[in-house]
Amino acid sequence: MSRVSNAPFGIRNIARLPSNSAGLSASLITPTNEDSPRRLYFVLGQVNSVYTVYLKLYDLARAPVVGTDAPLMTLPLSSNIYWNGSSGIAAPDPFEFSFDGVGVTFLHGIAYALTKNPADNDTAALAAGDVTGLNLAWA
Repeated sequence: MSRVSNAPFGIRNIARLPSNSAGLSASLITPTNEDSPRRLYFVLGQVNSVYTVYLKLYDLARAPVVGTDAPLMTLPLSSNIYWNGSSGIAAPDPFEFSFDGVGVTFLHGIAYALTKNPADNDTAALAAGDVTGLNLAWA
């Protein structure tokens, strides 16, 4: 889901994923009716799993085919684990990636997916709620 502000300056678009569903959450976040470059300025959210999650960003004008399309960038979203005496427990761990006001340019569109492994061809699905509060700011 994207939110658009009518403010004349600054970041106008925020794509939000309050909580991922079970699967890969493959999505296109930019409109497909415009043929102009897009810039991604920041990504933030929280990891709730005991394993690292990978946010794969694609330069596409459609939702990605995970495992087939090659990501432009893969960001590791590390988990924070503590030991409770008998097993590892996930402690919610916020993450933030900021591209210093310059942004990362996507020529066709900004799409993303969430996987359990970093390989471009990985299709290992996440459990529901592994990532919450995912926000991607773009213009």
